[in-house]
Amino acid sequence: MKSKLVFYFADDSDLSKYIRQLDSSVSKVEFYKAGMFDTPEPEFGMSLSEMIKNETIHSDWNHNTKVLVLPTHIDLVIRKVPQRNGVIRYAIDQREHPSSIILKIGGIHSEGILIAGAIGTINNDEISINLFKEFTAVLKKQSKKIGSFYVAEGAYEKLKNNCRLTTNSRSPKEYDLSLTAV
Repeated sequence: MKSKLVFYFADDSDLSKYIRQLDSSVSKVEFYKAGMFDTPEPEFGMSLSEMIKNETIHSDWNHNTKVLVLPTHIDLVIRKVPQRNGVIRYAIDQREHPSSIILKIGGIHSEGILIAGAIGTINNDEISINLFKEFTAVLKKQSKKIGSFYVAEGAYEKLKNNCRLTTNSRSPKEYDLSLTAV
């Protein structure tokens, strides 16, 4: 399995614009909060903007909210994951959903720090690849590519004004995206 990933930087206004464009151009999908959970009741039935509006952007992008995007005609499968201590946790991820993509939400962590996000899939399923193309086409259309990242308009303005664009606020600044990466 070859994964596909697109990395991005977007501030709140960029994300709002991106979500509005997705709503009008992407085929029928459901959004589910992805990850490991204590109960088998997923958060879903909300729009993407409703799902992420109260989410915290952490200092390290690996801890930010992930959203499973699944076509509406495909049922969600919640996987039981036994833990060493005997507890059962419940996973919502791409393992049982080859026709899905994952959105890793990025955004403003704190004043002067913008954390990256990503869109990706680990599957070569035709539906997954088409969803990936639809979601990334909208993102790429409103962004400039700098290094390995697509940088949306508001994020680009922040970069020009010395905001840190990074995957982890605790990393040294030399690892941040910079205008010299062009």
